[in-house]
Amino acid sequence: MKTNWLRFLGLLGLLGVVGLFTGNAGFFGFFGFFAFLVMAGQRGDELLESNLGRAGLRAYILSTAGLALTIAAVAWTGRFDVAALGLGLTFFAQTVGFAAFLSFYERKGD
Repeated sequence: MKTNWLRFLGLLGLLGVVGLFTGNAGFFGFFGFFAFLVMAGQRGDELLESNLGRAGLRAYILSTAGLALTIAAVAWTGRFDVAALGLGLTFFAQTVGFAAFLSFYERKGD
């Protein structure tokens, strides 16, 4: 039986607790990582590894495109607050995209 390492992404949800103590609402988005704890009961197999690779590739493409657009926006505007917004949006799109693609491939089953 192979270990499913994806479930450990759920531990990133604990960073959301930091937001409760510091009052910084930016940490509350990390609570979404608790959804990966659902994977704790799933056994790792070849199909899951293949689907992780496919979903990871598409998330990487989203990340690369988002970062390229962020760099272009910072160069065009000259404002570094645009960089913070772009990095946040890119991280959000990459994470949600990965979860959505993985869910799609797991439901598809081929």
